[in-house]
Amino acid sequence: MFQVFGWLAGCFISELYLQSLFIQPVNGGSALNLNPFWWMNLCIYLFILLVFFAWHFTKEWVANEKQKRILIEAQLTTELQYLKIQVNPHFLFNTLNNLFSVAQRNNDGETAAGILKLAGLMRYMLYDSSAASVSLEKEVKNIRDYIALNKLRYNSEEVTAEVTVNGNIEGAVIAPMILLPFIENAFKHGVSIEQSTSIFILLEVLNDKIVFTCSNPIANALSITKEPGGIGLENVKRRLQLLYPAKHLLSIDDNGITFTVKLELYQ
Repeated sequence: MFQVFGWLAGCFISELYLQSLFIQPVNGGSALNLNPFWWMNLCIYLFILLVFFAWHFTKEWVANEKQKRILIEAQLTTELQYLKIQVNPHFLFNTLNNLFSVAQRNNDGETAAGILKLAGLMRYMLYDSSAASVSLEKEVKNIRDYIALNKLRYNSEEVTAEVTVNGNIEGAVIAPMILLPFIENAFKHGVSIEQSTSIFILLEVLNDKIVFTCSNPIANALSITKEPGGIGLENVKRRLQLLYPAKHLLSIDDNGITFTVKLELYQ
């Protein structure tokens, strides 16, 4: 825009300069007095400039209005998706409550307990995971519920997995869903049917840091760090970089027999 203004101003000044060279003033008068059309030329330049300004601002206005419409449509789409997400969990929780009631009515205590744990775990994943941090007690509870649900798939002799907690976890906070993917990988890659498997999980609260250790045998070594459709340790690493920049230390030891993850989180 400023370039066009400068170009028009340069053309007008150049025209006046050429007039002063070729038109000789009379009795010391100005060369402009001999050219009665210079005002008309000035009006033409100003008209061109106004037309350009009008075109430029109209173009900007149209672009801004288009951007506003795109943002409004994106916001509406996001709101619709959010509403869908809100509806589906309610339906699912209602269904789980109905199944829980049926299991209790049939005196199936194990099924009722499993449904109750699943409902709590899903509520934690859908709602509590949106918070910046949760209590460490809540994270540990959901880890234990997750372990209990996974153990339902196997015989009691096939899988041993317990969470050992050292230190005072009351008052400690942690980013939600930051430890659970390690437990998921332990079951996914460390447990085999008709084989005895032990998963060791240790959580320690030491002054200003939380130390988490998870160790499991490698029963399925295929893509242990990445798996299509799964969470994957690479995603967890990215979350740690975003949530705990310069405040975490993650070490992974894979000797081909045992897979061990150790995570230190500094408060």
